[in-house]
Amino acid sequence: MKYSLYIVIVILLAFGGCDKGLAPPAPEQVTSLSGSVHFTGVFAPCDSVRILAVVLAQHPAPFSVGDLLAEYNKTIFIFQLAPCSFHDTSFSFILKPGHYQYLGVAQNYGDSLFKDWRIVGFAHNELDSALDFNLQTGDHPSNIVLRVRFDSLPRQPFIR
Repeated sequence: MKYSLYIVIVILLAFGGCDKGLAPPAPEQVTSLSGSVHFTGVFAPCDSVRILAVVLAQHPAPFSVGDLLAEYNKTIFIFQLAPCSFHDTSFSFILKPGHYQYLGVAQNYGDSLFKDWRIVGFAHNELDSALDFNLQTGDHPSNIVLRVRFDSLPRQPFIR
């Protein structure tokens, strides 16, 4: 009787134990998006640029600034630029796979973090429609060009 109990315990352990052994964990599912920001035209006065950032949003425009700030690092990703150094630069996001529907450069120009924002450049096609990015694991688009012109603003995606 005691001998058969040991056999049952060994069988249960053999079939109920780990089936993967010492297998490494699954690799993390990531993608990235990168590119460059080019400044042209007349530059904004430094005192009117409080924050300058590349913004990537998963939901399409139009959106409210409050929604953008509430969704920071969930569906909105920000790469901050120097606020008064208008030299061409690059940006890069490391992301989870997904559909990203708006990429642009946003400027906070006033005293209100919740109201005083405008887009000064965005990723668009030749018809001036915003580009969207359907990123799968392993995708790494790196040639995105954002052109910023403070003296010729694009249409604004914000709900007032």
